[in-house]
Amino acid sequence: MIVPVQIIALVQVLQVVHMMDNYAGLILVYTAMFIPQSVFMVYGFVSTIPKDMDEAAIMDGASPWNLFYKNYDATAKTNYSNFIYYTICFCME
Repeated sequence: MIVPVQIIALVQVLQVVHMMDNYAGLILVYTAMFIPQSVFMVYGFVSTIPKDMDEAAIMDGASPWNLFYKNYDATAKTNYSNFIYYTICFCME
């Protein structure tokens, strides 16, 4: 069985920064693995939100922050919970 070069480099980096056998190194590796997946999941979900919601909120006088917080964040909470569930299930294996 061939070990990928990325894993060898990752182990060497973790040994240099003394994070090889502790939780901080494990958290760092899992975070680096799952951030790209979470970005794609959230982008895919947010891109399906209709632009009519934005236009209606702007017509009602919503600020850009209020637009994000009330429209995008409120509708994406289910996506966030799905991603958290997926990450926990993968980490428990």
